[in-house]
Amino acid sequence: MAKKKETFETILDFANYFRSEKFCVQYFIKMRWNGEVTCQNKECFHHNATNSGNKVYILEDGESFKCNKCNRIFSYKVGTIFENSKITMKNWFMAIYLKTAHKKGISSVQLSKYLKIRQATAWFMLQRLKHVVDTNMFKESFSDTVVEADELYVGGKEGNKHVDKRFKDTKAVVLGIVDRNKKEVKTFHVKDSKYSTLGQKIMVNVELGSTLITDDYSAYKTLKNFYEHETVNHSAGEYVKVKRLRKGLEAAKIHTNNIEGYWSLVRRTIYGTHHWVSKKHLQRYLSEISYRFNMRFISNSNKFVDFVSKVEGRLKYKDLIAAV
Repeated sequence: MAKKKETFETILDFANYFRSEKFCVQYFIKMRWNGEVTCQNKECFHHNATNSGNKVYILEDGESFKCNKCNRIFSYKVGTIFENSKITMKNWFMAIYLKTAHKKGISSVQLSKYLKIRQATAWFMLQRLKHVVDTNMFKESFSDTVVEADELYVGGKEGNKHVDKRFKDTKAVVLGIVDRNKKEVKTFHVKDSKYSTLGQKIMVNVELGSTLITDDYSAYKTLKNFYEHETVNHSAGEYVKVKRLRKGLEAAKIHTNNIEGYWSLVRRTIYGTHHWVSKKHLQRYLSEISYRFNMRFISNSNKFVDFVSKVEGRLKYKDLIAAV
């Protein structure tokens, strides 16, 4: 394995760095285990063990391993989103790079053209990559901070829908929370816009006692019992006001401009890149958009490395298409 640092800020740099399938495989093995390969049989004594007694041998093909305790042979892909995939690691790596480098993501149609694979295959690949973001990243709650919260309704204009579908399907409700200090965002597909739904989601993801800024929507009013709750009245033409917050803090601007600006990115991604997203898979798309926004100051190289380091967890096709 080459010791040089990954530097691929352009797609040409990336293609030159990951020049062969063998190199990609060895890169991933080192990234995943860093020389301490562990048995992937959950019933084995050596599962997740990294001590000196861990005896896992690499086989001749360089891609398979054998545990001397349970004699189980396993692939370097097992337990990851790559498991049982016939797609080459070069193509997987390219898909990850394109996905993380594009500000508004990439559609399955476009990815299929880049990689010369079926659109259905490209869609499944992208869903697996979305699964990584949805399950492994940005799970910590926002603490001791100033946050903005707002809701968005996704579903398109009624006039743009087919006649037999107008006014028959309610729009999806999305809750967004922005941490001003961390400059991070979280977005959630929620079942409705009632206080019991929005309030609970906010309390799980924002530490109690923090400063919460919303518009004057009635569902947020009860949150004043748990947060230093400030509001702006958009219906009255109020968008920004200045007020001193908690003791010891400087005067802060009360507005929801950050989350409102983020909604424009969500709309451009859903309607501009993907054109349509089903409610069933909406959360994965929202998680992906949040990930790219939160990683916007990170270089393409570091975004790729960060993503590849978190691909544990398999997503089966039957689970993906199963009814909710």
